[in-house]
Amino acid sequence: MTEEMTQLWRLVALDQVAGPAGPVSVLEPMPWTDVRRIYLCHLDTAGTVGGRHAHRSLRQVMIAVGGAISITLRTPTKQVVHLLRPQHEALVLGPGLWREYAAVDGPATLMVAASEEFREDDYLRSWQEYCEWFRTLGE
Repeated sequence: MTEEMTQLWRLVALDQVAGPAGPVSVLEPMPWTDVRRIYLCHLDTAGTVGGRHAHRSLRQVMIAVGGAISITLRTPTKQVVHLLRPQHEALVLGPGLWREYAAVDGPATLMVAASEEFREDDYLRSWQEYCEWFRTLGE
C-alpha cells in the first residue's frame, strides 16, 4: 500500500460494548462531526456490485450491517480490496477515491454516513472522467 492510498482511507475498529440483548458495535467518536446523510445500500445476491464512482469532496464512513462486503478502493495507479464484516470495523473514506462494493456470499447491507447531502455534481461516475480529474489534483 502506498502513501497515496493511505491518505484517502483508513480502517477503524468498532468497539464492542455489552448490551442487554447482545453486543453493541460502536464507532465513537465519529471521524468528523458534520454527518449530513445516512443511507443503506442493499445488495440482493452474492456478486451484486454497487458504487462504481468517486466523490470530489464527500467524506464517508462505511459499515457492513448485514453480510460480508468486499470493497475495492482505487486511484489511477493503485488498488486495495478490503473485506468489511458486520460488527468488526468501519471504513473511513476521504474524497477523491474510486470505490466499488460487492456482496461476498449472499445478501448484504452497507450503511454509509456521509459528510454532505446528495449533490450530483460531486460524483465522478465514469472511470475515464475520474482519472482525468484525479491527475489534476497533483498540478
